[in-house]
Amino acid sequence: MNDLDPKPNDEPRVEPREETVSWRMGQLGQDTRLGSTLKEEEKAMITAILAKNSDLFAWTITDMPGIDPRIISHKLSIYKEASQ
Repeated sequence: MNDLDPKPNDEPRVEPREETVSWRMGQLGQDTRLGSTLKEEEKAMITAILAKNSDLFAWTITDMPGIDPRIISHKLSIYKEASQ
């Protein structure tokens, strides 16, 4: 498989420090990752906060109405030729 990311290969990438597990916040596709070594009370506290604030997450473009792309936008860092 070709690497389509134009960043230099020696540039460090951010990776989790430990294994992670998936946790569903709401509907199918609304998942996040939690550290697999969390104690049960830590996991319960974090998931309670995430669930309470789940309406703050944008899962689709329709969850972000009215955001001017001049203020914020997401762009993939890939070679232009990759789509051809």
